[in-house]
Amino acid sequence: MPSSGTCKLCLQEALLCKSHYIPKALYPTRKQKSATAARGAILVGPTPHLREHLLCRECENRFSQGGESEVLKWLAPKVKGYPLNEKFKLALARERYADASRFATYDVGLDAEKFAYFASSVVWRGSVHEWLLSSGSRSTLLTLGTHQETVRKFLVGDAGFPHGIMSVIVNAIPVPI
Repeated sequence: MPSSGTCKLCLQEALLCKSHYIPKALYPTRKQKSATAARGAILVGPTPHLREHLLCRECENRFSQGGESEVLKWLAPKVKGYPLNEKFKLALARERYADASRFATYDVGLDAEKFAYFASSVVWRGSVHEWLLSSGSRSTLLTLGTHQETVRKFLVGDAGFPHGIMSVIVNAIPVPI
């Protein structure tokens, strides 16, 4: 049920949707076990959907079109498998480590701008709202420091990617359970 308030992204008074901290498609189904990294710990079991009234419908759509739908087709497709992993198997890694490899988006044919937008949107959501956790406590706000407003302007479409941020790193490695 929508609620009236100020959209955290466009800063307009509007009906607010129940926004997810991370997209719903990335949450496991009730039947799946999950491993979720949280504050340095691995939580195994059902992961609660963190959602609260945060964004207006227009900004929800902006996030979807800006990167979420593109990223989800590689991370959470409606078919079985993990398409991003298949791309990684065919590509040469820029760097290899014991527990992970580093790839550049242009080496594997991914849209870097969409991935950067998506990753920025998730980090920004954590910086503007304390999400209600299943324990009843609130999440800790992430700190973007002097980049807070420039990231918001980038996400709303009023500015380019923030100067001073050199890269966005997305860790898309499933956590084994």
